[in-house]
Amino acid sequence: MPEISNQIRQLGKAGDMFYRLFKKFRGGSFDTSLKIYDALAAGILLNLQIFQFKKTHVEIDTRSGCTYGASLMDFKNKLNLPDNAEIAVSVNSDLFSKWFVEALSKTK
Repeated sequence: MPEISNQIRQLGKAGDMFYRLFKKFRGGSFDTSLKIYDALAAGILLNLQIFQFKKTHVEIDTRSGCTYGASLMDFKNKLNLPDNAEIAVSVNSDLFSKWFVEALSKTK
């Protein structure tokens, strides 16, 4: 969100670096909300409680074709195979933003 991006910008060199990175390389809109997948991956490793997970069966498509390398997740258990992964399916964006800003503020 714009207000979070502006907070991040004020957090010294690291904050300014992230702000500039978000301004150029991102998914979503800088004015409404950004999709910062690498930061989400770090959040999963460092702050699990802000995510919701679902167990499911996951396979990686190794056949040649347009889905080669794709992660295939059977959330509806149509294949009737045992769960072999837990997938993050949602994040509390308010808690994530708070955590991310706090983590960056420690880099000053």
